[in-house]
Amino acid sequence: MLKPSAVVVVQECRRLLSRSFRVWLLLLRVMIPVSIAVKVVQELGLLSYISLFFSPLLTLIGLPGSYGIVLVSAMLTGLYGGILALSQVLGDPLSIEQVTVLTMFMLSAHALIVELNIGRLAGLRRRYLFFLRIGFAFFVCSMIHHFCQIFDVFQSRSSAVWTLTSSTGFEDWLIAEICHYFSIGSIVAALIFAMRVLEIVGAMNWVQKRLKPLLSPLGMSDGVAPLVVVGMTLGLAYGGGLIVDEVANGRLSRLDVLMAMSLVSMCHSLIEDTILMVMIGGEFWIIFFMRIFVTLLLTWGLFKLIQKIGANRATRWLMIPNK
Repeated sequence: MLKPSAVVVVQECRRLLSRSFRVWLLLLRVMIPVSIAVKVVQELGLLSYISLFFSPLLTLIGLPGSYGIVLVSAMLTGLYGGILALSQVLGDPLSIEQVTVLTMFMLSAHALIVELNIGRLAGLRRRYLFFLRIGFAFFVCSMIHHFCQIFDVFQSRSSAVWTLTSSTGFEDWLIAEICHYFSIGSIVAALIFAMRVLEIVGAMNWVQKRLKPLLSPLGMSDGVAPLVVVGMTLGLAYGGGLIVDEVANGRLSRLDVLMAMSLVSMCHSLIEDTILMVMIGGEFWIIFFMRIFVTLLLTWGLFKLIQKIGANRATRWLMIPNK
């Protein structure tokens, strides 16, 4: 017979597993249909046609129009899809500036269909998140482009380009997707268990206190700090999934959700995604630190705007009712 303390541990583990499974199902509900739809678009060869409408805008950030297919692939399928498209683009070699702009755009606006739907589960309107992501991407990339042109830096040819090779057969795609879904489930469970352990030992309170001076000017309470950290470091799917679960349990205010999801939407997966982009030639100091700085600046500006127009009105415009 289990001792009372062991019973408590078992009950807590069951509760955390149940929560992990619930968050995982929420994410799968978004990811599976989107993955199928995007695969159909790829197989029909529609990405190249979509990129034709996007290509003229690339001149605003100093990129050749032929790289529109790369950004469209990243926006629809994710960073790996963008890298695959990059390996197939035939054109003049890019400068370090151009590769940095390209990778910054991919970091800022990738896997939009999946990630906008995760944001919608948290209660935000998809059109708001779409314009936020695209606007942020063009804004920060335009800053990089004009800075490099004005000061004549990073104009030499980029040589640190890594290309991804992968089979695109249906069976390979299906196996990769299934493995991806299960890896997400295991990571979500590990995060939830880890956060509970950190909460028990008091580490969560320490994190919240340290981040409170940073988050308060951005319109977020200290209770949302751990979720923002998860999203920024590991990815929007994980941080957003945890935020969705907190919303379902009524533990976050609407303003907390709006500000946290806005911040994490602009800046997430700082570890894995940044490493990928550096490997294909992005300048680390720019795509890492500038992304963080501009995100914090724009989030602060958004909060100041919300204060002027009123939180109730802002959440009514930018969020789904009754969420």
